[in-house]
Amino acid sequence: MKQQNPFIYSTPDQIKNPQDALDLFVDVFKDFYLLENKGNTFIHGARGSGKSMMFRIMRPDCQKIRLNKKLNDLEYFAVYIPIKETSLNIQDIHLLSKKHGETLLNEHLMCIYFSICIFDFLRQEDFTHYNEHLDSVKTFLRRFKKNLDKVGYKYSEDFNPNSDSINDYFSCIVEILEDIQNSFTNYLARLSLGLEHLKYDGPICLFRNFLFQLIKDVGKLPFLPTSPIYLLIDDADALNEIQTQILNTWVSFRTTADVCFKITTQLTYKTYYTLNSSTRIDAPHDYNEISLSDIYTSDNKTTIYRKNIKDIVEKRLQKIYNLNTTAEAFFPSDTKQEAHVKKLEKKYIDLKNYDYAYRNARIDYMLMIPNRYTYSYAGFDQLVHLSSGIIRNFIDLAFKMFDETQRVSKDSLAPITSIPISIQNKEIKDYSSWLLQQIDKTIDSQGINHSQKNDYLKLKALIDSMGKAFRIFLESKSSERRKFSFYFDGECDEELKRVLKLGVSEGLLHYSTHGSKSGLGRAHKYVFNRMLSPLYMLDPFAFSGYLYITQPYIDLAINNPKRFLKYIRERAESNESEVQQLEFDF
Repeated sequence: MKQQNPFIYSTPDQIKNPQDALDLFVDVFKDFYLLENKGNTFIHGARGSGKSMMFRIMRPDCQKIRLNKKLNDLEYFAVYIPIKETSLNIQDIHLLSKKHGETLLNEHLMCIYFSICIFDFLRQEDFTHYNEHLDSVKTFLRRFKKNLDKVGYKYSEDFNPNSDSINDYFSCIVEILEDIQNSFTNYLARLSLGLEHLKYDGPICLFRNFLFQLIKDVGKLPFLPTSPIYLLIDDADALNEIQTQILNTWVSFRTTADVCFKITTQLTYKTYYTLNSSTRIDAPHDYNEISLSDIYTSDNKTTIYRKNIKDIVEKRLQKIYNLNTTAEAFFPSDTKQEAHVKKLEKKYIDLKNYDYAYRNARIDYMLMIPNRYTYSYAGFDQLVHLSSGIIRNFIDLAFKMFDETQRVSKDSLAPITSIPISIQNKEIKDYSSWLLQQIDKTIDSQGINHSQKNDYLKLKALIDSMGKAFRIFLESKSSERRKFSFYFDGECDEELKRVLKLGVSEGLLHYSTHGSKSGLGRAHKYVFNRMLSPLYMLDPFAFSGYLYITQPYIDLAINNPKRFLKYIRERAESNESEVQQLEFDF
């Protein structure tokens, strides 16, 4: 019988048992303390960087076990609100032009959906130990119905549980809200078929007149924590532009005494403007900001990330596979290769210094071996660097390695105590190729328009040009041969901005900032995903240098790669200072 793969990936929503979620979770809140603090927070990170898992642990079922506290003693009550694949993605709502109330109806739709999420969470809680508060819930229901009456909803007396169960009352509220939602979506469906005129005579539930009052009333229920309610809004990039402006407007109200918005994005959040098109929400006045990608922009943060990955691996091996070992032992490195690198390091330290050895020993080894394709990327430390701060990259790769090790094993029942080096290398190189091939699949997809296809083609050209440029520097005699990022001053045009943003959202680039070459302000920095290292035969370990480049050369990398790489070779051969740029001349 095939043994269970300890690296099987489950989305947070698939983990129904809170103890299972906690058993596999590594506490990162100490690294991102703002996430649990009172206040509005945006959490940015590429797909698979762990945003949704953090939200899973913040839910009350996990918090009660994690802190060993009752519901009303928790630090906050958090409600999970997923945006992808929800009723907010109604295509026909754009048929309502602004003069016919597009903004109001979008806000109504959001308020109802958020309200359903809140009460759906409440009805799933176990309130059997809080029956003494049943009268408070009945009073709450009466207030809720009065608020509905104010916004134009005529509820039926059938929506009255007459029950001794608190959960039944919350289920009743969900039914009312779903009735409002269904009536609205049916109206939109008829509208799209041309069966109605452009008018809507149902209730209008807005933040100020409905949702905010509802949240304040919920917060006063005696069995909930005496703290703001946290709304965990996941994948907010999926909101349309008007819905995004509506959410920003809610954030701008600064109602954090009663409700805190915790909002995740995959770095393609559409706008930070509010419904007042001249007003933006800004940090730190309206919200705090966390960038999970920044965890890989310095050696210090890499150390934190390494520890988190080590804990994840060892937890999974122990709890799922019943194997007590270290991550380093389970993913061994090529000892012969590492011995050669260490020998070179010692030689360079004796001849030069530690910094010179750190910058050059591994690179020189890569260039010395007769066949560069025989360089081994195996070993836990290299895997940590290759995963580029994206936890799912590591888990996916580990799953494939474990699966392949099982497949080739002569004894399917024999426990796997480590992943062979040859299998690590094979799966790493396959995964590296697969990562870039996803762009080709998107380009060939029938579901994208010409403009989107063009952006993906440009992104592919940019990644390929930069990967080859970094290899040219690695082979050169430049003082800074290990490069994994490029940066530029000033703003770029809209097309390039769109391509770079796409690269970040696809997890091929990580965005950060860098000191401007002028010494004034900050420059835009884009860090290469190290999982692409095997494709371009790069050293994935911590970087030393950055490639300063002006926008015309980035455009050249996209539109004329041969000309761009010729320029890079000339620049690398000249061993020029990073301060200087060759004159750009077509």
